[in-house]
Amino acid sequence: MRILATAFDPCIDEPAPNPSQVVLDRLTPPHGAHLEKRTLPTVYGAAGDLLRAAIANTRPHLVLMTGVAYSITTPTVRIETTARNADTSPRPDNAGQTGRPIIIPDAPPTLHTTIPLDHVRAALGHAGIRYTISGDAGGYLCNHAYYLALHTISQESPPAACVFAHVGPGAEAIAEAVRACQTIISALAGRNAQRPQLV
Repeated sequence: MRILATAFDPCIDEPAPNPSQVVLDRLTPPHGAHLEKRTLPTVYGAAGDLLRAAIANTRPHLVLMTGVAYSITTPTVRIETTARNADTSPRPDNAGQTGRPIIIPDAPPTLHTTIPLDHVRAALGHAGIRYTISGDAGGYLCNHAYYLALHTISQESPPAACVFAHVGPGAEAIAEAVRACQTIISALAGRNAQRPQLV
């Protein structure tokens, strides 16, 4: 199984390191899996270019994306099920640019996670992970990158599994996010092992 995991570098007005980067650094692949890690710049165009290149080069079975949400006030991981085809945040990126009203012209207004959600939720619950399910990945770089990833993999048959997890700030939240991401990886690696291997 090939896994592509991503995080973001810190926004210029936020503390470093980005909690999602700490999570990414701590991830390890299960036996027999290959894990590629990429840190996306908090810059709209550059993040998209790097992400598309990483998907093309890795040809992953799973794209596991992470980002920080400072609105999370408890050590709970937020699993995002939906990405929107719009950059709605007025906040500029690290290059001082704002996003686009439409990320990809003539593409669907929303795209949805391609993971087997019931299977993953069962694994998270069995592991005792504190998590919530969200249908709104925000209007900033997290949603932007998530939409691009889902759109990119939709061009493949079958598409890779893809999901985004928002991480809260603080050591306890980061530790819970690491547990959640490792659980997702293990659950999908086990499921993938039961199927004919993709090449």
